[in-house]
Amino acid sequence: GRQALFSRAFSLALAGLFICGSALPAAEAAAAATMVTTGTQATEVPAIITNLINKSSAATFGAKMSLMTLADAAKRLHPTARAIHATQRASDARIAQAGVWANPAIEVSYGRTRPRIADLDSDRPYEVAVSQRLEWWGKRRARVAAAQADAKSTRAFADVALLDLEIEVRLAAISYTIAGETLAQAAAQAGLARELLEVVLKRQAVGDIDLGEVARVRVEASLAHVRNDASARAVATALAVLRTWCGETLPDDLTIIDALNDVTVGDGAESNAHPRLRAALEAERAAEARTEAERQARYPDVTLGVFGGREQEKDTVGVKMGIEIPLWDRNAAGIAEADAERDHVAATGQLEALRLRRERTEALGAFKLAKAEIATLTDEALPAASDAVRLRGTAFSSGDTSLAEVLDARRALLSVQADLLDAKRRLAEAQVRLLASTAAPVSNP
Repeated sequence: GRQALFSRAFSLALAGLFICGSALPAAEAAAAATMVTTGTQATEVPAIITNLINKSSAATFGAKMSLMTLADAAKRLHPTARAIHATQRASDARIAQAGVWANPAIEVSYGRTRPRIADLDSDRPYEVAVSQRLEWWGKRRARVAAAQADAKSTRAFADVALLDLEIEVRLAAISYTIAGETLAQAAAQAGLARELLEVVLKRQAVGDIDLGEVARVRVEASLAHVRNDASARAVATALAVLRTWCGETLPDDLTIIDALNDVTVGDGAESNAHPRLRAALEAERAAEARTEAERQARYPDVTLGVFGGREQEKDTVGVKMGIEIPLWDRNAAGIAEADAERDHVAATGQLEALRLRRERTEALGAFKLAKAEIATLTDEALPAASDAVRLRGTAFSSGDTSLAEVLDARRALLSVQADLLDAKRRLAEAQVRLLASTAAPVSNP
C-alpha cells in the first residue's frame, strides 16, 4: 500500500518534472497536479508535484524597456553621440573658414642712403605698403562648395554611425534576453532536479530503487546546478555589455519586452535610402567638389596694393599689382589626385551596395530558416518530446521501463527547448542583420 502509493507519486513527480515548460495545455497540467487516482479513490498529491508542474520557465524581471528606448538612450549617452556632434561642428567650421578672404599684408621698409658724392647729404628713406591678395573669382566658390559637400558627407556618415550603434544595442539586447531565458529554464530545471533527487533518496530509504539510478539522478542534479550557475554569470555579463552601450543606470531587473519579437517592422525590401548608400553618394559628390576645387586652384591669384614712401627731397605714392605666373606648377598633381580619389570613392560606393545586397540575401535566408525551425520545433518536436516524457513516466510507474530511459526522454525535451531558444535567437539576430542591410526592421519578409 504505502510503497505502491509512493511509487505512483514518484512517477507523477517525474511526469511533472519533464512536462514542465512543454506544450501541454495548462488545464491538463493543473488537473494532473491536483490529484492522482489510486484504484477508485482520489488521493491528494504531495506539494512537490504541484510545484514541479506549476513552475514557469519564462524569464520575468522588474523594469521593462523596449528596444527603441534602449537605442535612444545609447544615442544620447554613448560617446558616439558626442563624437558625431564634434565632427559636425568641425565641418561647419571648415565651411566658414573656406569662405573667408585672405588677410591683407602690410610691408614697412626703412633704410639709410650713403652718398658717393661729397656734396650730397645722407638720407633715411622709408616706405609703407598695404596689399590684398584676391583669388580667382571661381576659386573661392569652389572651395566653399567642397567644404559644404564634405559637411553633407559627414552628416551622412553620422547616420551610418547611429545605425551601427543601434545595431550593437539590439544585438546586446538579444544576448541579454536569451541569457535571461536560458537562466529561467536552467533555474527551473535545477529546482526540479533537486526536488527529484529528494524523492529518489526517499525511495532509496525504503529500498524501492536501484543505487545506480540514484547515482544518475545525482549527476543530473549536479549538472543542472552547474548550468544554472553558468547561466546566471551569462546574464550578468550580458547586462554589463548592454550597460556599456546604454549607460550604467540600467536596472539589475531589466526586462526588454520586444527583444525577440520586435514589431517595428518593414518588408525587408532593398532601399536606396540606406544610410550607407546615402553616405557613399555624398562622399562621391564631395570628391567631385574637391576635384573642381583643385581645378580652380590652378588659376593664379592677383595681389593689389598701395604704397607710400618718403625720401629727403621727395615723397612717393602709388599702386602695385602682382600675379603669379603658372609656368612650372599648374596643380596637375592635385587635380590628378582628386580625380583618382573620386574614382576610388565611386568604386567604394558600388562595393558597399553589393555588400549590402549580399548581407541582405544572407540575412533573409537565415530569417526564413530560423522561422521555419521555430514552426517545426513548436508544432512537432516540442509536443512529441513532451509526449515522450509523459509516456516514459507512465511506463516507469508501471515498471515497464527504467529510470535511465525516463532521464533520456528528459534530456531530449531539454534539447528541444534549447534548440527552440537558439532558433528564436537566430531569428532575432537575422532581423537585426536585415535592419543593418536595409535600414528597416523586418519581421516577415
